[in-house]
Amino acid sequence: MDGCRTHDDDVKRYQQLDALFEAASAHGLPSRATSVAGRMIEHDGITVHMARDGRLLVGWGGNHRLAIAQCLGLELVPAGLGLVHARAARQLRFRRSEAARTSGWYIA
Repeated sequence: MDGCRTHDDDVKRYQQLDALFEAASAHGLPSRATSVAGRMIEHDGITVHMARDGRLLVGWGGNHRLAIAQCLGLELVPAGLGLVHARAARQLRFRRSEAARTSGWYIA
């Protein structure tokens, strides 16, 4: 799991996850974003995709981070936007608006 090959690797990984949980409970889930070509990219974090009807679908990465956010009841979490269905592209403008921010559907 998570590239762990030995028991010591497992122990270190779970210590990292415990530390992330503690940090998230105190300050919210930290972003893993970096700037790439003028755009902020969330690396190894939660990824969401947008279906044709505009629903957000959880991607493959960031499962531990998502589980921590859910356990802590966090309302906002950093996530990277992955694939967007062509029919849903017009939804992005709304999802990035102030109305979306107040309704819980905000995408930065």
